[in-house]
Amino acid sequence: MTQTTQPPGPESSAGLPEHLRYLLASALGYFGARLELASIEGKEALGTWGRAAALVALALGLLAFGYLLLLLGAVAVLAWLTGWHWGWFALGFGFLHLVGTGVCLWLAKLRWGQPVFPMTFAEFRKDQQWLNPPNENLN
Repeated sequence: MTQTTQPPGPESSAGLPEHLRYLLASALGYFGARLELASIEGKEALGTWGRAAALVALALGLLAFGYLLLLLGAVAVLAWLTGWHWGWFALGFGFLHLVGTGVCLWLAKLRWGQPVFPMTFAEFRKDQQWLNPPNENLN
């Protein structure tokens, strides 16, 4: 990390514009150092989370292929055991998956309208009421 140097301070006899210029330069140096630190930490976090996201994506891909192969195997075994055409079992499994998808979407829709963080918002409302007392008529 690069070291930041402070700008030279204003002379004691300097006027208000010099003091304000010094204050602005110090504030910009401070925020510049914080932004540099945030940039470095952001790059490190991106690398860490990027690798984790790639591994999760790979795991989901492997899970999908494994699930597909498992279903194909189940269809083949059921067709072999019963002597029915494998297409009927494939249609049945497909229908069950569509029903399961519909149930999941319906349950998600029911929960979509529920408020999130109700206790936090209640605290915010109490704080707002405390900060903004009702206007009282002083007449």
